[in-house]
Amino acid sequence: MSVGGDLYQRKEMTKEQWLRQRQVFDRLVYTVRQLRRPIIAALHGMVYGGGCELAISCDFIIAADDAVLE
Repeated sequence: MSVGGDLYQRKEMTKEQWLRQRQVFDRLVYTVRQLRRPIIAALHGMVYGGGCELAISCDFIIAADDAVLE
């Protein structure tokens, strides 16, 4: 899955850039939730922030033994 956004990159962003990035992510999550077919998240390793948001937007989650969600 994903660990979400790069916090170091975000530190350098203006408020407008951050809001634009957030809008893109929000549209992604909304699109996943609106799909009419089951969506399966396969998790392996670390899953933080936006990665967790995306995973919980899916219909099913399959996590490896080493998956860490926070």
